Amino acid sequence: MKQTVWKSRISSPQRGLAIEVLRKLATKFQDSNNCLKGIASARSQSEYFHWHDYHYAHFAMFFCELDRLLPGEGYFVLAHRYLLKAIEASKECFGISMFEGTTGIGMAAQLLHERFPRYASLLSSIDHVINKHCASLLIDIRCSKSIPEESFDLISGLSGIARYFICRANAGVAQPQLAPLLQVLIDLSAIDGQGIPEYKTKPQDLVGSLSNYKFGLVNLGLAHGIAGPLTIMSLAIESKLEIPMLKIATKRLVQFFVDNISEDEFGLGWPGLLPLNEEQQIAYGGGELGSSWCYGSASIAQAVGRAVNAVETPEFVSVTTAATSAAVRRSLKNNDLHSLTLCHGKAGLFLNLLHAFNDGACEYEIESARIVFDDLLNGFDADTAFGFQNNEKGTCIDDPKFLSGSIGIGLVLIAAMQDTEPLWDRMLLLK
Repeated sequence: MKQTVWKSRISSPQRGLAIEVLRKLATKFQDSNNCLKGIASARSQSEYFHWHDYHYAHFAMFFCELDRLLPGEGYFVLAHRYLLKAIEASKECFGISMFEGTTGIGMAAQLLHERFPRYASLLSSIDHVINKHCASLLIDIRCSKSIPEESFDLISGLSGIARYFICRANAGVAQPQLAPLLQVLIDLSAIDGQGIPEYKTKPQDLVGSLSNYKFGLVNLGLAHGIAGPLTIMSLAIESKLEIPMLKIATKRLVQFFVDNISEDEFGLGWPGLLPLNEEQQIAYGGGELGSSWCYGSASIAQAVGRAVNAVETPEFVSVTTAATSAAVRRSLKNNDLHSLTLCHGKAGLFLNLLHAFNDGACEYEIESARIVFDDLLNGFDADTAFGFQNNEKGTCIDDPKFLSGSIGIGLVLIAAMQDTEPLWDRMLLLK
């Protein structure tokens, strides 16, 4: 269980340098011309970089959190300005997903509202839009013969929308599509004759490098896999939502994770992907136990641990505790993430470590974890458009975005310095 008091884990010298970096970041992000030039530069640097102005919602989150860290310096005014820019952009946005649509804007608005409660009317309008479109989405999913992971995952699918709904419900605002959405996630937890949940991804729904899994796979990751729905169902239980079969479905998925745990030199853990064989059974092959937020074993261990507590299965506590401790040791020993970003890189790793330490795991590794924080600070380059670049694919990109760029790194720097648990990382299902 989480400690009642969240503690900063960085040294005093690191704190001073981090504040200096954050102020320089703020200067870059408050300059509209610099932002436009940087975004144009990123587009020219990589064909894979995509931008829509609803990403300004994440700028709003950054300045809101910076105002919390450094009150009285005018940063909330910038948070408000960028939220309005994102809202304006949402008028041309046809999606409602967490990271590419209206739900992400809603999460930013809720964060600002919790800082200064003046956005109730705006949030009500966002609620209406998301619930309306969610109703149509649920009909489409129920009628579909194949459920690709982007339909149910955190990034693009139902898990991200559900996170927003639960956040709003906990704030006392009912969300009419929350129960129907949870029912779909519950239904997908059904186990087939081979012991596989309906969350499995069929070969025809796999794209890119994943198409190499010619018999399909089960994605266990927090970003795209079933650790996302598992966390959502745990949050629903914690929120005392009365949904038929909710606890039973959660226990089913917990058992599936426990049955498919791996082990390496560091201990227990979960690979991000479980390939299926021709008979549609798990093809055990000892998949990599990664360190990133999106597919890493630490994120998965936190999701399973949360579920174990939610459904009160104490017989599995030792498993999830051991997996979390092993994930911390593995991540720090391997230190194999080349990117600095939240999704695939060291910012996400360090955020996972913060949560692990504040859960009481491996606190003796704090000094080693500070080396990761140093890597983040040393990655700052004042001569680049946004201070940090995304270089995970060998090309340095001036990416300002939340998951893949500078804003996400900045938010992790802020979280590392505070003695209160961050709220913004509920978007990552870490809260």
